[in-house]
Amino acid sequence: MDDQVRISEEQFRRIYAAGFESWAQLHSLVIQNTKLPPQCFFTTDTFPLLPAFPQNLELEQFSDRLTASGSSVWASSAAKCARGIPSFRRRVQLEVARKDPILLSISDLAHTDFYSTSWFVSQNDYLVILVLAWAYILSARWAEIMPPPCSLTYTDSLAKHYDTTIKSDKLTVSLCQGPASTFSEALGFLNTFCKRHNIIDQSHAALAAVLLLPCKINGIRPLLLSVFYEHSIECNAITPWFQGTLAAIKSLAGENPSILGRMCMERRPEVACMWLGSTILGLQQELLQHIKYGQIPIDLECAAWTKTIQSFIQQPVSRPFVVDGYIQRADECRLLFLYQSRNHTRVPICQWKPFGTTPKNDVDLEVQVHQDCEGHELQHQAFVWNCAKGESESPSLLQCSRQTYDHSSKPQVQCTVPIVWEGLNREKEGVSENATRTIFSWLRPDGCAPQEKAIFKHEWFMMDDSDEEEEITKEVNSLNGFKDVTKIEEWLAGTNEYFS
Repeated sequence: MDDQVRISEEQFRRIYAAGFESWAQLHSLVIQNTKLPPQCFFTTDTFPLLPAFPQNLELEQFSDRLTASGSSVWASSAAKCARGIPSFRRRVQLEVARKDPILLSISDLAHTDFYSTSWFVSQNDYLVILVLAWAYILSARWAEIMPPPCSLTYTDSLAKHYDTTIKSDKLTVSLCQGPASTFSEALGFLNTFCKRHNIIDQSHAALAAVLLLPCKINGIRPLLLSVFYEHSIECNAITPWFQGTLAAIKSLAGENPSILGRMCMERRPEVACMWLGSTILGLQQELLQHIKYGQIPIDLECAAWTKTIQSFIQQPVSRPFVVDGYIQRADECRLLFLYQSRNHTRVPICQWKPFGTTPKNDVDLEVQVHQDCEGHELQHQAFVWNCAKGESESPSLLQCSRQTYDHSSKPQVQCTVPIVWEGLNREKEGVSENATRTIFSWLRPDGCAPQEKAIFKHEWFMMDDSDEEEEITKEVNSLNGFKDVTKIEEWLAGTNEYFS
């Protein structure tokens, strides 16, 4: 490294090349195979951990929306640990309805550049019709299960040009004056229609698009943007990773949004169906703007429900935990969050792991006592809904004894595309700088460890409007006040008793 914080010029170029080549391989893959990956289509295995709404769900009403709430239960996975780490809960509030409905409009200028009809069996494009059908079906389903009971009714308003259409000599249309179709009836009509026209695959694609319309955008956006996260990249190296990624997308996908969408589907198959929906809606370029800033949003619950990796905090603690008397700073973060230590109860907003190590005697007490442990990993155990008559635990999570993630690399595809270096810019490391400052501030809220003085005096940590630079570098010894081992044992015993 050039210094204690910034990576060297050679490392910068190497990581840029890795980002470019990673996405260039995806481009080669989608060019060779134009068909959609099987994960784009919904099955019973699609998001099996997603908790379903229970009966008597308690809703909280605000002036413009309704929300449901609950708690996610977290703990460490089974580990060789003499101490044990107590489980903890995180409150979750989900927006389930808004006062103002989402308006769908169909433009005469709409074009299929966002997606390709070659993805589907039938070359006849029914997606617009199917999107409207699924929008109705899901609305009908929610109306039936939402407390208190409500129902759908047809209004007297007509779509633009509707009168002209029904009066056409080519069509015979009779208006239905009966009650609105139920969820089951509407779903049956749709299935019959799709089988007759051989467009079941288009129906899956339309459902994926409609799922992006609801108001839980805070959960959906992290799922989509997780394709740009790479768990091996450290906080001070994300600038070249993103520069290489964007250079590959710009030079290879260009202005073809369907190619970009397919590349993202292949990058993270576990959320391929969501990227299919966003591609149909033409959201690719809008989402692409977010990665230029590096701070991809995190939703820990949605990550667990979909088995996606959105942050280093989800990964297991290293084995061995201590190497030559040092502990990875990323492992410090993982254990401090697992332990819900003071000032570490919130998920780090920076998902990129901190670089470097800390002497084992300088880490916080909650980390020190687990030096001999193996196998600690953040584990989602259950989700508990707040209901009108108490709490209701989601059965889907109870059936899953262990949460696993696929860390395997994608199939290697021969890629002969030369690296385009025009996107490399060493002078613009603001993304890495912000990420580094953010994660180190989360790890060291009370000041730095003794050997980290040079890091916290680095220009990346010097805020222009701050007059308290010296306070950032103050040394904090985690063992101050805990010199007596007997007192430490008593404190731990009391802690375990309190949480048991």
